[in-house]
Amino acid sequence: MKSLCNKAFTKYKCGLSTPQKYQINNVESKCIGSSQIINHPLWKILKYQIFDEDLILLELTTLPHYIVEFISSNRRIKDFDKSCLEHIASYGSLDSLCTLYLLHHWGVTINSTALSNDCCSLLINSLELLLKRNPHFHRSHVFLFDELCDQIFLMELKGYSRPLKIKLNWREYRKENWSSEVKEISTKAEADFRVHPKLQDFIPSTDQNLVEL
Repeated sequence: MKSLCNKAFTKYKCGLSTPQKYQINNVESKCIGSSQIINHPLWKILKYQIFDEDLILLELTTLPHYIVEFISSNRRIKDFDKSCLEHIASYGSLDSLCTLYLLHHWGVTINSTALSNDCCSLLINSLELLLKRNPHFHRSHVFLFDELCDQIFLMELKGYSRPLKIKLNWREYRKENWSSEVKEISTKAEADFRVHPKLQDFIPSTDQNLVEL
């Protein structure tokens, strides 16, 4: 039995399997708050890439009040500015990451380049803080950050009608801007994944920075 448990945990640890609901509830009874991580709406949002304006606004209403109070009132978006986005980013949580991600794509849908670009910049610059404040992401952050950076981008106009999506490389930010302590945690986790026979193919060797629309 112990051997089976260890084998199952190894799969969970490496992201090769997802625990069933009863297992999640069992762990929650021993580690309060753990179920909020695995059941967080961010995973569904990233998986299904919710880019529709109405769905984005609906998802925003499901996030905690302490986050969305800066941008909404009575379940409606209110006037807000970059300082509100910076305050959200300062939490360094899954909630703040999810909010900025949704607002980034909301900015794209309403043609607000300023909003989408500000959210994108704040997202990439808050990844170290997320990792620092959430040690349970010391391994899985590699896949999370890869998926996130695959779905966000800066927008620039080339000439009159050739918009560019500028993809950001979080590994470059790690190399140039992260503290030595957090950088070491991240690079070690990535190195472990690169030698795992079932995970190494999920770690990209190169990143494309510019993609024309």
